[in-house]
Amino acid sequence: MSLYTRIKERREALGLSQDELALKLNYKSRSTIAKIESGANDIPQSKIKAFAEALNTTTSYLMGWDSEEEQLPTITEKEKELLTNYNKLNDLGKDEAVKRVSELTELPKYCNVVELPNKKDVKEDKSYLEPFAAHNDYADNEEELALIREDEKLFDTFD
Repeated sequence: MSLYTRIKERREALGLSQDELALKLNYKSRSTIAKIESGANDIPQSKIKAFAEALNTTTSYLMGWDSEEEQLPTITEKEKELLTNYNKLNDLGKDEAVKRVSELTELPKYCNVVELPNKKDVKEDKSYLEPFAAHNDYADNEEELALIREDEKLFDTFD
């Protein structure tokens, strides 16, 4: 596989357009990137490192000295979409995106891992964990209603 093919494949794996890559490398237009990817234009050695940095890889990979499997991660369509949108942002926007994604990871609803409550947060009397019959849509008193609501909150975190 040629240097030019590796550049194109890496750009596509990251979800970057030719315009976005040209912008990262301070080229005036995407046509330069298109010509490089087609092999019509050569890349000066001084630019290979810049390409590697813009494509989040190494010069060794671009030159073909490292194998494809070691450098190209498998990226899902959702990850490609996320990277495409992320790369459209300026530095301020990127900082905000990272902050918001970080905040989402603190909400159990959006995470793959469910954290159990700390021991100190769990009541000693565990009778509130006893299930109600499936047909019981109401509580006989406020205390039972409060326990039902606690259970519902607990189960909502598993959705």
